[in-house]
Amino acid sequence: MPFSFTNYITNRFNDIPFFIYHTFIVLLCFAIVISSYCGFRKSIKIVFGVLLVEYVILILCSTVIYRTHNDIQSFCFSPFWSYFEIKNGNKRLALQNIMNIVAFSPIGFLSRCTSKHIKLWHVMIFGLSLSVIIETLQFFLKRGFAEFDDIFHNVVGCLVGYGVFCVLLFTTKLFIFKKCQHLI
Repeated sequence: MPFSFTNYITNRFNDIPFFIYHTFIVLLCFAIVISSYCGFRKSIKIVFGVLLVEYVILILCSTVIYRTHNDIQSFCFSPFWSYFEIKNGNKRLALQNIMNIVAFSPIGFLSRCTSKHIKLWHVMIFGLSLSVIIETLQFFLKRGFAEFDDIFHNVVGCLVGYGVFCVLLFTTKLFIFKKCQHLI
């Protein structure tokens, strides 16, 4: 069977019990209800904070907790080995690298949504810490394939998410400024 985006997503989240998703929906609804008693800005931060925590838990579930157990420890800590394999024609690794970036992008985006004081280096440290924890757990618990390239791509994903937030914030401010300029 050819390796595709749909297969990747299905395999990644297939083993996670459905009650996890229901719990996330209940927590999100609870956060929305609680935040309705706060001001608008604080309520937005609460909802995005809950979404961030839920997403991190979902990532941990899909990469470690509910991942199938291997008989042996699988690892490769040679930096950027996947790029050499991609150069040799391994398209599956190219898609996996892209998916690691895509999977961690919401973490960077949601991190910045929680507070205006979150800086790029905060997101980088958070992404790096989370990724190192995941790869370490994968190695010692024999779940998945622990590798340096995953850490790199996950951090890049967090930075991409942060960058997307910054671009959206800038374009929104620019749009509002141009829209309201005639009022000045």
